[in-house]
Amino acid sequence: MLLGYVGRRAVVEQLAAAATVVVCFHAAVSTAQTPRPAAQPTFRAEVNLVEVVAVVTGDDDRSLGDLAASDFEVLEDGSARTLVSVRKLSAESRNAAAVAPGTAAPPAYVERLPTSTASADAPAFVLLLDDLDTSPRDSHRVIRAGERALSFIPDSALVSVLTTSGLGGSLLTLEPPGPQHASKVKAFRGQLLIRALPPEGLGSAPGAGGRRMGGDCMTGTPSLDCQDPTRPARRASAVAAAAEILGRSGARRKVLLWVAQTMGVSTIDPQGSRAAQRQALASALNNDISVYVLDPRENPGTDDPPDTRRTGGALEVGGSAMALDVDDMTAVPLTQLTRETGGRYITMANNLGDFMGRIIEQNSTAYLLVYESPVSRTPGRHRIDVRVKRPGARVSARRGYIVDAPASAEGTPTAASDDSLLRRTLLGSAPQGQLRLIVHAVPRFATGKTGSVSVTVRADGAKEPLSQPVDVLLATFDDEGRATNQHQVRLDPPAAGLPLEFTTELPLTRGRHQLRVAAVTGDATKTGLVITPVDVIEPGRQLMMAPPLLLQPSGDRVIPTAARRFAAGTSLGVQAEIAGRPVQEGKVAVRVSMADSSGAVVRTADGALDPGGSPDRQRATGVIKTTGLANGAYLLILEAVPPNASDAVRHAIPIVLHAATSSTAGSSHLVVAHGPSSRHPAAGTFVIRTEEEWLAFWKLLPTRQAPPSIDFSRATLFAIVAGAAENATAHKPVVVSIDAMDGETVVRWRAEPDASPGAQHAFTVVAVPARVDNVRFEPSR
Repeated sequence: MLLGYVGRRAVVEQLAAAATVVVCFHAAVSTAQTPRPAAQPTFRAEVNLVEVVAVVTGDDDRSLGDLAASDFEVLEDGSARTLVSVRKLSAESRNAAAVAPGTAAPPAYVERLPTSTASADAPAFVLLLDDLDTSPRDSHRVIRAGERALSFIPDSALVSVLTTSGLGGSLLTLEPPGPQHASKVKAFRGQLLIRALPPEGLGSAPGAGGRRMGGDCMTGTPSLDCQDPTRPARRASAVAAAAEILGRSGARRKVLLWVAQTMGVSTIDPQGSRAAQRQALASALNNDISVYVLDPRENPGTDDPPDTRRTGGALEVGGSAMALDVDDMTAVPLTQLTRETGGRYITMANNLGDFMGRIIEQNSTAYLLVYESPVSRTPGRHRIDVRVKRPGARVSARRGYIVDAPASAEGTPTAASDDSLLRRTLLGSAPQGQLRLIVHAVPRFATGKTGSVSVTVRADGAKEPLSQPVDVLLATFDDEGRATNQHQVRLDPPAAGLPLEFTTELPLTRGRHQLRVAAVTGDATKTGLVITPVDVIEPGRQLMMAPPLLLQPSGDRVIPTAARRFAAGTSLGVQAEIAGRPVQEGKVAVRVSMADSSGAVVRTADGALDPGGSPDRQRATGVIKTTGLANGAYLLILEAVPPNASDAVRHAIPIVLHAATSSTAGSSHLVVAHGPSSRHPAAGTFVIRTEEEWLAFWKLLPTRQAPPSIDFSRATLFAIVAGAAENATAHKPVVVSIDAMDGETVVRWRAEPDASPGAQHAFTVVAVPARVDNVRFEPSR
């Protein structure tokens, strides 16, 4: 259900009175959600495009970031392919100024909104710690290296820490880097489960092809594969599972860092471990995962004590015994796994953590290559060879992909099936990022085990206005990978190609969750995916503040918005839940302030408290005016201050103020309609503020199409009709700029020659995202 977010009446009146120019122009929330039609549009079949992501490094082992499309060449199965597009992918580093505004302001939690374009361009990493293989004495090296590697993960990336045993991980654990990942690394213990298993009881067992175990396994020596014959297959299966997790991340560059000693093989069930290894390679190739294997041992094979051997026993074949101490019987050695996927196999690294950091830095800059393939649906294995025309350059990219034969022609879903593309986008298995999504998820405080999250979704076409309806699918998953919500809406095309925005509430239990928001345009040409963590907590006695909502006026109410750019002079509302003993005792004051990029507080205002669901919870709301502030970046800070000011809690929202004018040269006004002729009897200018005025103007245009839908509660149209042709020369009107000056709006326009056949009384109609009263049209040369 869409929310009409009703704030305090006083807040509504303040915002409505102060909002003279509102440049956040959205489709009306009350009409954004419409019932889904009985017959859904059929998505077009996918063209045979293949994506491959390449990391290119130079002689100094650093990424090359200055390559152009002409520098790349792609061969598939030995034949050159034409590149459809080449695009550079990059992520913000740890030192990026994501929170540059307000660095000298009071410490605060600074909001960072996830977007589909950022998640598509930023890399995703899985750190797979092999507790089924790493010796206990090497565990400390793995922990130190893992902690060091995490410090290199870009803030905009997604990361997960998993173990091959399955402890401490779940199927949907990808999230922005945080302290929880370091905690999982610190909890790592090598060979913990294996050492607890009894070595006896296995005896001799038949092997494949009449082979049988002999030697070490029969005598009960502590070989790992003798104690646990399923270990190699489980480790390879963990690699395949990690590849599938990365494949659902929505990211283009996906990297698996596997800290392991060997691939291993079961001497009791070699075929089972081989099948798992082949599946691991196929999953990595088909999901375009680069696998890096890092051996944690400083000097492997020299001083290893007996209880740290990787593969075990001896295989007896025709009276001869073959020792299995390394990867003798593997189907996919570690060298092949890393080479085929575009990764590297690292051994004997003196400083493993720094080496992993260099790998992460290299993979934070990559190139997305897209080419059209005539064989991408042909079953079998296909080779990819990416080359760079630059001396000394080294390319890391997958070397192929595998297409499975269709299981059955009947009942197999196709890309054109109903909602297929939307659901595949949600699962991360479809390319995404063409549709820009911004998601603001605000968890509510839980009561007992019950809580919820308020989700605001904003969509726009990024490079061009949206002209199609948009299907949006929201889903939440708990920390064990179980789906807990599914909510689907269809949004009508926005007025005048402006962004779409809506807010909905999803119930959640207390604990950690993952929210996925996928969107697809009605013509299936643009998709977007945002993945963000949601932590629903129950507050205690300590003063706490939930993440705040940014509010904007909509008629006689206020609603949440994910917009973060506003015209200077706009009044901004911010609201958040606060809880704790100081709230219950009524000893909390609320303030809202603005800090500029130097950290100086340039504006403050007192906030207000509304009762919440219980005595120790209230809703803090503040409104601040931006009139008179210069253009630039700011932090909007909401703080709750108890009697001891040092215990105050603060949340900050980065915003950008720009000129209250509608900018210039059409950068903020939008062209709604234009044409070389009309049935208007004479030249003139028009200010259109109502639906009736809009229909009357539209009836005099030479078209049978219905007029574009305009929300006149938030927009004003300016129309200009040129005069009749003079001296056989016709002219068309062009709006140059729209500026707010001395209490009135000035629309500057000029007449340009129009060579269109039959041009007569040409017209143009533009929209501004505001209700405008005093208007003056000014011809310009």
